[in-house]
Amino acid sequence: MPYSDQIKQKEYSKNYLQKWYQAAKKRYAKKCPVCKVSFTSRYEDQTTCSLHCAGLNRRSYFVCKTCSKSFSAPPSKKRLFCSIDCSKKAMRTITEYRSKWYTNLIKGLAKRDNSNLVRLLRQEKGNQNRNWKGKHAKYNAIHAWVNSNFQRSNMCVMCKENKPTQWANIDHQYSRDRQNWMELCPNCHASYDRSHNLRFNIE
Repeated sequence: MPYSDQIKQKEYSKNYLQKWYQAAKKRYAKKCPVCKVSFTSRYEDQTTCSLHCAGLNRRSYFVCKTCSKSFSAPPSKKRLFCSIDCSKKAMRTITEYRSKWYTNLIKGLAKRDNSNLVRLLRQEKGNQNRNWKGKHAKYNAIHAWVNSNFQRSNMCVMCKENKPTQWANIDHQYSRDRQNWMELCPNCHASYDRSHNLRFNIE
Protein backbone atom coordinates (compact mmCIF):
# COMPACT_ATOMS: atom_id res chain seq x y z
CA MET A 1 0.00 0.00 0.00
CA PRO A 2 1.61 3.32 -0.99
CA TYR A 3 2.21 5.94 1.66
CA SER A 4 2.43 9.72 1.35
CA ASP A 5 5.39 9.72 3.70
CA GLN A 6 8.54 8.77 1.81
CA ILE A 7 10.15 7.08 4.81
CA LYS A 8 7.17 4.78 5.34
CA GLN A 9 7.05 4.17 1.61
CA LYS A 10 10.69 3.07 1.59
CA GLU A 11 10.14 0.76 4.57
CA TYR A 12 7.06 -0.76 2.95
CA SER A 13 8.92 -1.35 -0.33
CA LYS A 14 11.88 -2.85 1.51
CA ASN A 15 9.68 -5.25 3.51
CA TYR A 16 7.72 -6.20 0.40
CA LEU A 17 10.89 -6.95 -1.57
CA GLN A 18 12.32 -8.98 1.28
CA LYS A 19 9.18 -11.13 1.50
CA TRP A 20 9.15 -11.59 -2.27
CA TYR A 21 12.83 -12.53 -2.29
CA GLN A 22 12.37 -15.06 0.51
CA ALA A 23 9.46 -16.61 -1.33
CA ALA A 24 11.39 -16.65 -4.60
CA LYS A 25 14.45 -18.15 -2.97
CA LYS A 26 12.48 -21.07 -1.55
CA ARG A 27 12.93 -24.37 -3.38
CA TYR A 28 10.94 -27.61 -3.23
CA ALA A 29 12.61 -31.00 -3.52
CA LYS A 30 10.88 -33.13 -6.16
CA LYS A 31 11.33 -36.45 -7.96
CA CYS A 32 10.26 -36.78 -11.57
CA PRO A 33 7.79 -39.67 -12.01
CA VAL A 34 8.92 -40.18 -15.64
CA CYS A 35 12.72 -40.22 -15.62
CA LYS A 36 13.09 -40.80 -11.84
CA VAL A 37 15.51 -37.86 -11.49
CA SER A 38 15.56 -35.69 -8.33
CA PHE A 39 15.30 -31.95 -8.90
CA THR A 40 14.35 -28.71 -7.15
CA SER A 41 11.61 -26.34 -8.21
CA ARG A 42 10.32 -22.91 -7.27
CA TYR A 43 6.77 -24.10 -7.67
CA GLU A 44 5.10 -26.39 -5.18
CA ASP A 45 2.67 -27.91 -7.72
CA GLN A 46 5.34 -28.82 -10.32
CA THR A 47 5.57 -32.60 -10.75
CA THR A 48 8.04 -33.20 -13.63
CA CYS A 49 11.56 -32.00 -14.24
CA SER A 50 11.09 -30.75 -17.83
CA LEU A 51 8.54 -30.05 -20.53
CA HIS A 52 9.48 -33.29 -22.28
CA CYS A 53 8.70 -35.33 -19.17
CA ALA A 54 5.52 -33.30 -18.64
CA GLY A 55 4.31 -34.32 -22.10
CA LEU A 56 5.11 -37.97 -21.45
CA ASN A 57 3.44 -37.81 -18.05
CA ARG A 58 0.18 -36.61 -19.63
CA ARG A 59 0.07 -39.56 -22.04
CA SER A 60 -2.19 -42.51 -21.33
CA TYR A 61 -1.31 -46.16 -21.83
CA PHE A 62 -3.52 -48.53 -23.79
CA VAL A 63 -3.40 -52.21 -24.75
CA CYS A 64 -3.56 -53.09 -28.44
CA LYS A 65 -6.63 -55.18 -29.30
CA THR A 66 -4.67 -57.18 -31.90
CA CYS A 67 -1.17 -57.88 -30.53
CA SER A 68 -1.90 -57.13 -26.83
CA LYS A 69 1.10 -54.79 -26.73
CA SER A 70 1.07 -51.81 -24.38
CA PHE A 71 1.52 -48.40 -26.05
CA SER A 72 1.17 -44.76 -25.08
CA ALA A 73 -0.97 -42.09 -26.69
CA PRO A 74 -2.52 -38.74 -25.74
CA PRO A 75 -5.54 -39.21 -23.47
CA SER A 76 -7.79 -37.39 -25.93
CA LYS A 77 -7.15 -40.12 -28.55
CA LYS A 78 -8.84 -43.29 -27.36
CA ARG A 79 -6.86 -45.59 -29.60
CA LEU A 80 -7.57 -49.31 -29.88
CA PHE A 81 -4.52 -50.36 -31.92
CA CYS A 82 -0.82 -49.63 -31.63
CA SER A 83 -0.17 -49.33 -35.38
CA ILE A 84 -1.82 -49.24 -38.80
CA ASP A 85 -0.87 -52.89 -39.42
CA CYS A 86 -2.74 -54.03 -36.31
CA SER A 87 -5.73 -51.94 -37.34
CA LYS A 88 -5.77 -53.56 -40.81
CA LYS A 89 -5.51 -57.04 -39.29
CA ALA A 90 -8.46 -56.29 -37.02
CA MET A 91 -10.53 -54.98 -39.94
CA ARG A 92 -9.79 -58.13 -41.96
CA THR A 93 -10.78 -60.26 -38.97
CA ILE A 94 -14.03 -58.31 -38.57
CA THR A 95 -14.80 -58.68 -42.29
CA GLU A 96 -14.18 -62.44 -42.18
CA TYR A 97 -16.29 -62.74 -39.05
CA ARG A 98 -19.18 -60.86 -40.66
CA SER A 99 -19.05 -63.00 -43.81
CA LYS A 100 -19.02 -66.21 -41.73
CA TRP A 101 -21.83 -64.87 -39.58
CA TYR A 102 -23.94 -64.11 -42.67
CA THR A 103 -23.22 -67.57 -44.14
CA ASN A 104 -24.15 -69.29 -40.88
CA LEU A 105 -27.28 -67.17 -40.68
CA ILE A 106 -28.40 -68.31 -44.13
CA LYS A 107 -27.61 -71.94 -43.33
CA GLY A 108 -29.45 -71.76 -40.03
CA LEU A 109 -32.50 -70.07 -41.51
CA ALA A 110 -32.58 -72.42 -44.50
CA LYS A 111 -33.62 -75.25 -42.17
CA ARG A 112 -36.78 -73.32 -41.30
CA ASP A 113 -38.98 -73.50 -44.37
CA ASN A 114 -41.46 -71.01 -42.98
CA SER A 115 -38.88 -68.23 -42.51
CA ASN A 116 -39.88 -65.04 -44.31
CA LEU A 117 -36.32 -63.74 -44.04
CA VAL A 118 -34.93 -66.66 -46.07
CA ARG A 119 -37.50 -66.06 -48.77
CA LEU A 120 -36.68 -62.36 -48.89
CA LEU A 121 -32.94 -62.99 -49.01
CA ARG A 122 -33.37 -65.46 -51.85
CA GLN A 123 -35.66 -63.13 -53.73
CA GLU A 124 -33.27 -60.17 -53.42
CA LYS A 125 -30.21 -62.01 -54.72
CA GLY A 126 -28.89 -61.22 -58.20
CA ASN A 127 -31.40 -59.97 -60.73
CA GLN A 128 -34.20 -60.51 -58.19
CA ASN A 129 -32.91 -57.64 -56.09
CA ARG A 130 -35.10 -54.55 -56.00
CA ASN A 131 -32.07 -52.38 -56.87
CA TRP A 132 -30.95 -54.52 -59.81
CA LYS A 133 -30.24 -52.35 -62.89
CA GLY A 134 -28.84 -54.94 -65.30
CA LYS A 135 -27.16 -53.31 -68.31
CA HIS A 136 -27.84 -49.84 -66.93
CA ALA A 137 -25.58 -50.35 -63.89
CA LYS A 138 -22.77 -47.83 -63.49
CA TYR A 139 -19.03 -48.31 -63.08
CA ASN A 140 -18.98 -48.81 -59.29
CA ALA A 141 -21.97 -51.16 -59.29
CA ILE A 142 -20.44 -53.38 -62.00
CA HIS A 143 -17.12 -53.59 -60.13
CA ALA A 144 -18.90 -54.43 -56.87
CA TRP A 145 -20.79 -57.25 -58.63
CA VAL A 146 -17.59 -58.58 -60.23
CA ASN A 147 -15.69 -58.52 -56.92
CA SER A 148 -18.44 -60.49 -55.19
CA ASN A 149 -19.00 -63.08 -57.96
CA PHE A 150 -15.55 -63.70 -59.48
CA GLN A 151 -12.74 -65.30 -57.48
CA ARG A 152 -9.26 -63.84 -57.82
CA SER A 153 -5.99 -65.81 -57.96
CA ASN A 154 -3.76 -62.79 -57.11
CA MET A 155 -1.64 -63.36 -60.24
CA CYS A 156 -1.19 -60.37 -62.53
CA VAL A 157 -1.78 -61.24 -66.18
CA MET A 158 0.63 -58.61 -67.53
CA CYS A 159 3.66 -58.70 -65.21
CA LYS A 160 3.15 -62.36 -64.17
CA GLU A 161 3.85 -61.55 -60.51
CA ASN A 162 2.02 -62.90 -57.48
CA LYS A 163 0.63 -59.80 -55.77
CA PRO A 164 -2.75 -58.25 -54.84
CA THR A 165 -4.77 -57.80 -58.02
CA GLN A 166 -7.80 -55.91 -59.29
CA TRP A 167 -10.38 -56.76 -61.90
CA ALA A 168 -9.78 -54.84 -65.14
CA ASN A 169 -12.27 -54.81 -68.00
CA ILE A 170 -10.73 -55.74 -71.34
CA ASP A 171 -12.93 -53.90 -73.87
CA HIS A 172 -14.24 -51.32 -71.37
CA GLN A 173 -17.85 -52.23 -72.10
CA TYR A 174 -18.24 -53.45 -68.50
CA SER A 175 -20.35 -56.52 -69.17
CA ARG A 176 -20.82 -59.31 -66.63
CA ASP A 177 -19.02 -61.92 -68.76
CA ARG A 178 -16.02 -63.51 -67.04
CA GLN A 179 -14.09 -63.65 -70.32
CA ASN A 180 -14.26 -59.87 -70.50
CA TRP A 181 -12.27 -59.37 -67.27
CA MET A 182 -8.65 -59.97 -66.33
CA GLU A 183 -6.62 -59.72 -63.14
CA LEU A 184 -4.06 -56.91 -62.98
CA CYS A 185 -1.96 -55.46 -60.20
CA PRO A 186 -2.62 -51.76 -59.40
CA ASN A 187 0.38 -50.56 -61.46
CA CYS A 188 -0.50 -52.62 -64.54
CA HIS A 189 -4.16 -51.68 -64.15
CA ALA A 190 -3.29 -47.99 -64.19
CA SER A 191 -1.01 -48.43 -67.20
CA TYR A 192 -3.66 -50.39 -69.08
CA ASP A 193 -6.31 -47.72 -68.45
CA ARG A 194 -3.93 -44.92 -69.45
CA SER A 195 -3.14 -46.68 -72.72
CA HIS A 196 -6.87 -46.61 -73.50
CA ASN A 197 -7.29 -43.01 -72.26
CA LEU A 198 -9.80 -44.08 -69.60
CA ARG A 199 -7.88 -43.54 -66.38
CA PHE A 200 -9.53 -40.19 -65.60
CA ASN A 201 -12.62 -40.43 -67.80
CA ILE A 202 -14.73 -42.90 -65.81
CA GLU A 203 -18.46 -42.28 -65.64
